[in-house]
Amino acid sequence: MAVALVTGGGRGIGRAVTANVIAPALIETDMMPADPAIRQALAEHTPVGRLGTSEEVADMVAAVVRSGYMTGQSILLEGGRHPT
Repeated sequence: MAVALVTGGGRGIGRAVTANVIAPALIETDMMPADPAIRQALAEHTPVGRLGTSEEVADMVAAVVRSGYMTGQSILLEGGRHPT
């Protein structure tokens, strides 16, 4: 739903507004399972071999916010788990 709103909104909101989505996947936070074995198993099934960090998500948010030219995009931040 959010992706459809952003891709449509990116074209129709107006010239001074951009609309983008950042879709993080397996990010190392306290919302992940507490069991280290489960976290390790999830990391091993990610092509980059680890979980993402909240700092990496924040970096991507900052990059998108700085770009006044990009709009209507959905950015997957998922370590290669879902190649397009």
